[in-house]
Amino acid sequence: MASEFVTPREYNQLSPLYYDNLLKSKNPLRKAFHNGRFIFTKNLVRKYLANKDEVIVDLACGSCNWNNEGFNVIGVDVAVDMLKHAKRQGRIKKALIEECFNTSNKDKKAMIVVMTELLEHLLEPEKTIREARRILSENGVVICSVPYDVNLSLWKPLFKLLCFYEGTILAKEYFKKEAGHVNHFNRRTIKKLFIKNGFNIEFVKIKYLMTIFLVCRKDSKVL
Repeated sequence: MASEFVTPREYNQLSPLYYDNLLKSKNPLRKAFHNGRFIFTKNLVRKYLANKDEVIVDLACGSCNWNNEGFNVIGVDVAVDMLKHAKRQGRIKKALIEECFNTSNKDKKAMIVVMTELLEHLLEPEKTIREARRILSENGVVICSVPYDVNLSLWKPLFKLLCFYEGTILAKEYFKKEAGHVNHFNRRTIKKLFIKNGFNIEFVKIKYLMTIFLVCRKDSKVL
């Protein structure tokens, strides 16, 4: 099965401690950014989850650093070592080494699907959004985040600088390819993508001019 990710080899070669290390970065801005997005994701999960036993599916979960409270998370990713690390740390209950657009999760079983910093990497992001809709319960929600990738954002120039340093100066292949970012979202385009694929937008917030967070509820009127 062909991967949806533009840089699957480079992504798979990242250390399983990659995100853990970012949370301890000597760069205070980078550290604050990743800590902030994980905390905000966790707080959204708390808000929309009725009880801790309900099923959450995290698509392209990496090491699932947002979950340090024992939520019932099924982690889906192609990065085997990251999945193993997440399982050892108790951040996921079950690991699925699968593509995010074609999982073995049963229909309508998840109360929440998490997809953070994912859609910008995918050749066909609509396939993954439709997969999220398939596995969500009738009243389920997607919690999503993507980079706020516009000229006047704070994220765009900082990301360009990061890719120059990591890719050009340090010669890391992953960053030579801009970490596999092929989609560039603003508030309007990311909302439109979810609405087109059977969701209602319940919450949108741009954090620190860097990240767009959305909560999208499954539209029961769409077959």
